[in-house]
Amino acid sequence: MMDPRHEPEKLYNHTQAIFSVSAGMIGVCLTCIGLVKVVAKGQDFQTICDRLIVVDALLFGAAAWMAFRCMHALLKGQVLLAQRVVDWVFLLALAMMIIVCGVFSWDLL
Repeated sequence: MMDPRHEPEKLYNHTQAIFSVSAGMIGVCLTCIGLVKVVAKGQDFQTICDRLIVVDALLFGAAAWMAFRCMHALLKGQVLLAQRVVDWVFLLALAMMIIVCGVFSWDLL
């Protein structure tokens, strides 16, 4: 019996979810950058949050791009080693978003 984690359909669905969420999170990052800029100008303070969010958007972009490539490979019947890397980049981007939330809230206080 095949390991369920390596079944092509489940791998494809998992990769598709990472692609969709990563693409959506890029839009969230763009919105956050706009909000940070508005709040920073209104409160007259400096923050590194906008720069951190750009890095986060790049991580989500990398995760989306790699997930797209993995989905394409799965459709051809190939399984890429990058599948695990996609998961880790996505988790790193989520962790970075949590860090940005903390930095932003502590900068406001």
